[in-house]
Amino acid sequence: MKTSRYFLLAATGLLLVISTTGLAVKATAAEVKVLSTIAAKSLFSAITPKFQHATGDILTIDFDTAAALQKKIESDEPFDVAILTDTSAAALIQDGKIMADTRLDFARIGIGLAIRTGAPKPDIGTAGTFMDSLLKAKSIAYANDGASGTAFASVLRRLGIDSELKSRIKLVPAAGVMALVALGKAELGVQLINEIAAAPGVELLGPLPPGLQSFIVLTAGAATSSKEPEAAKALIQFLRSPPALFLIKAKGMESG
Repeated sequence: MKTSRYFLLAATGLLLVISTTGLAVKATAAEVKVLSTIAAKSLFSAITPKFQHATGDILTIDFDTAAALQKKIESDEPFDVAILTDTSAAALIQDGKIMADTRLDFARIGIGLAIRTGAPKPDIGTAGTFMDSLLKAKSIAYANDGASGTAFASVLRRLGIDSELKSRIKLVPAAGVMALVALGKAELGVQLINEIAAAPGVELLGPLPPGLQSFIVLTAGAATSSKEPEAAKALIQFLRSPPALFLIKAKGMESG
């Protein structure tokens, strides 16, 4: 009787997984290699256990900037699913590295300014006050290797203050921007909003103001050379499921 009861509970759990995610647990687990932009790291830390529980498949994820991952894929780095910016994904589809029919733009993220926790909060609500606050800042950190840094550098050029701020700019790898702010080594830090929210010792001052904001679109796609094409497609499908949509919003993103 105990065995029969256990089987019934297990079967009921399986039916629940199928009905809430649209995915079925398989008898044999697949190992899915994911190459993901750092911008999706906080999201995938939450999505991974849910996907693995729903399917039985295992995700192994390497995080880097979208630009660095694009170069790796162009150099034939093996992978099953790529999580990139839309521009990087489009280029790799064009090159035949990603299957076009698996492309999914599943989230977008705005750029924000961070301050050290408890620091004074300058006004950045309009383009004018935003520019004034940048000009008054003693130091500003942003990434020299990520999409947010590229977008922010473009904003400085549009405002015509890039030369004036040059001596106060701290360019560092994306992973180190928030650390500089938390340690008080940079008064302001520029990063994707979801990354600011996940970083210790800092708080979100606010998003870039209307007219200056730009969004990073996160795109998923399966490799044309994937060894686990069905599992890869299942992961991309999962990004449309209610649990994933909930997590996308909870992590400070907008669904695509």
